Amino acid sequence: MSAASYTFETQQDVLRLNAQGDWSIAFVALIDADLRRLAEPAGGLREAVIDLSGITRLDTSGAFVLDRTATVFRSHGLRPRFEGMRDEHRLLIDKIAQL
Repeated sequence: MSAASYTFETQQDVLRLNAQGDWSIAFVALIDADLRRLAEPAGGLREAVIDLSGITRLDTSGAFVLDRTATVFRSHGLRPRFEGMRDEHRLLIDKIAQL
């Protein structure tokens, strides 16, 4: 089982966060502090894609961190969008977003 990790890349006016590994309570604390400190992205970016296709496991704590990250992107003026979500990931993130 690989620990939660992520990478960033930019493509034109899109910031992409590629999430990988086990985003469960056992591992998500390792990256939570880094994601809390997200700086305002460089100018010219309009959208933030959070790609979950590399996630091998997601629980409520991981879904909370991903939802909070989308909120941070929104506060920086970016339109967040999730990609690569399995049905069970969508259910968790949608539930967390309702809180």
